[in-house]
Amino acid sequence: MPLKVLHIITRLELGGAQKNVLAILANLPQDKYEIHLIASPGPLEDEARAIPGLRLKLLPFLRRRPNPVLDMLAFFYMVSYIRINKIEIVHTHSSKAGILGRFAARAAGVKVVFHTIHGWGFHDYLRSFFNDLYIILERLSAKITLKLIAVTESDIQKGLDNGIGIEKQYCLIRYGIDRDSFKSIGPWEALNLKNFLGLKEEKVVGMVACLKPQKNPLDFVRCARLIANVDPRVKFLLAGDGILRPQVEREIKRNDLSEDFFC
Repeated sequence: MPLKVLHIITRLELGGAQKNVLAILANLPQDKYEIHLIASPGPLEDEARAIPGLRLKLLPFLRRRPNPVLDMLAFFYMVSYIRINKIEIVHTHSSKAGILGRFAARAAGVKVVFHTIHGWGFHDYLRSFFNDLYIILERLSAKITLKLIAVTESDIQKGLDNGIGIEKQYCLIRYGIDRDSFKSIGPWEALNLKNFLGLKEEKVVGMVACLKPQKNPLDFVRCARLIANVDPRVKFLLAGDGILRPQVEREIKRNDLSEDFFC
């Protein structure tokens, strides 16, 4: 019988953590695993639904911001889902879903629990109360986690420095990508792309990122303004999409960079 595996992530928004989760689910052999996913709705819903055999459950009350009522609803639903579907392995992602999901797994009696750290939920720019609260909750969650999977060495060190888990719990597994989905671009292809964009000898400065607050694409636009003031021959290319796209487009216009930007 296939092992029943449940992945939990806070929201199916456009981001590296979400793409990583979907890639894992899409590549698990169906003869060995029955795959489940709990998340709140987001732009990647259709991509999730396209994964063969995936049992997808969308929870609109699973949200990033703390909300005691909605958080308890999400917690009890997860416990019920795990019990009804007889889940054997729970793998959580992101801070909010990671905390709720691991305690739900414990309450439902699941012994094999993994958590992937896609960056910690606490940081120097968070108010001290919430910063301390996240650290305490992460410490407690680590006690009921078999393995803490980090994508960077710095996340492992940050966790240990804050008393989250012990060293042998951590393992480093960097993001994997499907190389076949990326085509290598040689000099001639790059030249054709520049011709397509109407560029000749101009220098091009680029940024490839999800347009979300963590990546701060607005600063890229502001830096572009400073560079353009020094060398007006430089052009700028911003590849990506996300919730900040309208603000980025407005910032480009506000800085009078519409003729110099490809977005």
